[in-house]
Amino acid sequence: GNQATISLGAMQDDDAPTHRVISSRTGSLVALGRGWYGQAAFVDIWDFVASKRLGRYKAKDIGSLTSFSFDNSLLAVEGAERVTLWRIASGKQVTSVKGSGIMQFSPIALELAVTDGTDLIVYAPR
Repeated sequence: GNQATISLGAMQDDDAPTHRVISSRTGSLVALGRGWYGQAAFVDIWDFVASKRLGRYKAKDIGSLTSFSFDNSLLAVEGAERVTLWRIASGKQVTSVKGSGIMQFSPIALELAVTDGTDLIVYAPR
């Protein structure tokens, strides 16, 4: 009644445990940040209503923490020095933004706030 279960499969490809689970603000998307210590991390996006994986996002900067844009069109993935932005529908990387700290999309716009040391950077993708 009030829960859904998704089988993540055998994980033979990457054989990595899930470290972070972030749900989208609207809709049925869930981001699972996965990876092994010392190896490249990745993020799987699942549609839990359809019970299928929509894509796998592998940032070059080892990240597994994510943030969905308010309309679920973009996904931000944190890294050691950069935050990468991905278009969910195509699975393509849009850009990367300098930043290594906390990040969050605006709840009403496509603006992304990222901290980098003592700086706050606000990025508005076009």
